[in-house]
Amino acid sequence: IVDRKLIIRELPATTTTESLIASIEKAAERGKIKISSVNDYTSKNVEIEIVPMRGYDTEKALQALYMYTDCSV
Repeated sequence: IVDRKLIIRELPATTTTESLIASIEKAAERGKIKISSVNDYTSKNVEIEIVPMRGYDTEKALQALYMYTDCSV
């Protein structure tokens, strides 16, 4: 957690950045996590930035990432 953003810098062994972002967007569409944007700044190192909606607790967003996305693989 950096400021109000969640930064993912490591991926599970069987996951790609594209599949992880797809699972995050799918969870957001189903209303499981409230995010305003997902940005992929990956080049040599993985860096996916997730910005929760205004007023949504970042700790709650982090827990939802582990519960409803491929972050828990």
